[in-house]
Amino acid sequence: MILISYVEPFIIVQSDKLISGKMIIKSKADRIFLSDNFHNKEYIHVKVQSSWTKSVVVMIYTDGAEKKKVITF
Repeated sequence: MILISYVEPFIIVQSDKLISGKMIIKSKADRIFLSDNFHNKEYIHVKVQSSWTKSVVVMIYTDGAEKKKVITF
């Protein structure tokens, strides 16, 4: 299970097992703010930048699956 949440000022991704894949954070208009690969992680946190829009889409690609969540700060 993968949980994507926002705890000011961080976007947090938690998993119940080690996961590897790619994380993309972008605006609803498809402007990419962050694109990063990760390997063997249970926990990822990213600090929200002031230049980002007030609503972002967080996408996690791992194990052949995609998890997506819209977060508004």
